[in-house]
Amino acid sequence: MSTNTEMKLTNDCKSNCRNCNEPVEKKYCSNCGNPVIIQKINFKYILSEIGEFFFANKGLLYTVKRVLISPGHSVRMFINEDRYRFVKPITFLFITTLIYALILHIFGAKIAFIQYSTDDVEFNSTVIDWFLSNPRYAITITILFIAFWVRVLFRKAGYNYFEITILLCFISGITTLFDATAVMLSGLLPTINFDFVRVAGGVGVIYMIWGITQFFEQNKVKNCLKAFLAIILSLIFLSILVAIFMIVPNAMTAS
Repeated sequence: MSTNTEMKLTNDCKSNCRNCNEPVEKKYCSNCGNPVIIQKINFKYILSEIGEFFFANKGLLYTVKRVLISPGHSVRMFINEDRYRFVKPITFLFITTLIYALILHIFGAKIAFIQYSTDDVEFNSTVIDWFLSNPRYAITITILFIAFWVRVLFRKAGYNYFEITILLCFISGITTLFDATAVMLSGLLPTINFDFVRVAGGVGVIYMIWGITQFFEQNKVKNCLKAFLAIILSLIFLSILVAIFMIVPNAMTAS
């Protein structure tokens, strides 16, 4: 049955591609890349799809490996040369955030945060709890702020805001895996007096600075300082935004 189906498909597509109607002479259309023979969806097909996604020379593990060891160069390759072997940046960030949320749910590590208070406003853990409960939104908001300041500070480099956002999606995907590993270690080793989560956060910041510096290449010392400044400015403005969201409801309640 499978052979007959493939033969029928071959005969149907012998002259023109069923996708773009261009003439086809080989197994794939030279215009759009659509295969002449559409593989039957069966158990073998599912296994091959899973294998391509997680292993081989493309897919999730390939993306993690390349972005982990060479973030700037890998993302520049994705933007300018090869988008086939990498998991798409939004999908990559979604998968890593999902992994983090799953590990956080399983291990339930308790993360200690410093609380601040002033005469007028008490900064409690409400916003932080929201960030922990909604990691996808939290990471997205942070990326948008950092991308803005990276674009401002590296405006002469020739990359637009969306390309920089792609860079930060890949980098944030890796830092999210750092956080997930830290949460898992905190849950597996509760008796060890070591703050894995805080260390992972510090490593993540260093990794992000390195990735941004490597992406823009020239004048590495200057770029490193500009990357650090972009992160600091983003955190400052994000903190101001959080403070506003906390002050306004309190002021309205008081009045």
